[in-house]
Amino acid sequence: MEEEVLEKDILKDIKRKKIVSIILTIVSISLIIGSFSYAWLNGVFTSNNTVNITAGNLNLSYNASDNLISLTNELPKLDTTALANNSAHTFTLTNDGTENIGYIIRLENICVTGVDIDACVPNAYMKTAIKVGDGSYTTSSLNYSDIIARGNISAGETISFSLKIWLNSTTPNVYNPGTTTDTIMYKGKIVLTATQQLGTLVSSITTTLSNTSVNVGSQIQASATVSPSDARDQSYTWSSSDSSIATIASDGTVSGISAGTAYICVTANDGGNAYDCKLLTVVDPS
Repeated sequence: MEEEVLEKDILKDIKRKKIVSIILTIVSISLIIGSFSYAWLNGVFTSNNTVNITAGNLNLSYNASDNLISLTNELPKLDTTALANNSAHTFTLTNDGTENIGYIIRLENICVTGVDIDACVPNAYMKTAIKVGDGSYTTSSLNYSDIIARGNISAGETISFSLKIWLNSTTPNVYNPGTTTDTIMYKGKIVLTATQQLGTLVSSITTTLSNTSVNVGSQIQASATVSPSDARDQSYTWSSSDSSIATIASDGTVSGISAGTAYICVTANDGGNAYDCKLLTVVDPS
């Protein structure tokens, strides 16, 4: 019932408001061998266009059903509504070479307020869902990471992807076409990075916080667990989604800076970009 009331309230004023457009442009692919030699391909791809990139003995093909996602009169949505009703952007990766390849797919926000449109929606209010092959959609927020998929593709293998994107239901009024006369836009580009798979990549990394809250001026400890245990590079890097609220040192020491919430994240350094984030609440006891 609460979900129905939310959607009805949002829809009330849409007829007198302007358009929200979500534009997804495929503009960048990189193929990297080891740490030194690399090949770049940049360009805006036309519909049903196949792009092939090679570097050394690596050969990867990218094919998209279109190069643009445009949603008009787009309002903030509940996840269940977006998954059921939003159209999917589809693309495939094919490994035409003889070496296994690790890939990372990112969705980079390139909208510029005042240049592209009246107001650009920041990542904090964008949700994505991606389906790999015949699997189920995995929903995530762009708030703390713009990585939407990662994995390995074997020699001769083709993997299909379906991507849906929407404004989440907590989007503030300034980015809601039901409550503002501005034209609102999210514009992004897919960035694909591929690396030759040498040894075992980190498949997952898990963050543990000694406490889910910390007082301003106090500290807690974060730790990380890497899987599998025989991964070639088990090092990782810590980060905070908002360093004005909480910071984290290289040894995992988390410090409360000001009241609010922030994500404490850890990312594997092996090029596969496995990551995990935990929400931390910073409390001002005064």
